[in-house]
Amino acid sequence: MDRALSWFASAWVALAVLVNLVAILGLFIGAPTFWSGIGSVQHIYGLFNLANVVAEIVLLSPAIGALSWRDRRRKRAAARAGLPEEGAPVSLPALAAKPLPARMIDKEPGKPWTTAEWWGVVGGRPAWLAPFGGGCGGFGEGM
Repeated sequence: MDRALSWFASAWVALAVLVNLVAILGLFIGAPTFWSGIGSVQHIYGLFNLANVVAEIVLLSPAIGALSWRDRRRKRAAARAGLPEEGAPVSLPALAAKPLPARMIDKEPGKPWTTAEWWGVVGGRPAWLAPFGGGCGGFGEGM
């Protein structure tokens, strides 16, 4: 569902940008000169044209609503899973007290770790779980 909400918000913003580009193109086509077209665009899209600002907010409100719904779902899922909220301080002793997943415990001695085995989820996001930091980021750093 999170992926669908993200996709919907992205598609809605893309359509809003497309509608605005078509409107700007229409203003230039309907203007007798290039400079009067620029003047029309400045008049319509100026910051002091409150009607247009409100219209743009209304136009983007479904995307804003979808993103806030997605974030609320992610926070609820993290709370149900017992994960700390994003940005919350995490106690290292509390992390050390948690048991390791079976795939990390049952690793054969001397066999190197593969990249897929070091991927995990931190704070509801995919993260690189490299214990020593380095080129791909340290523990808990997102992609």
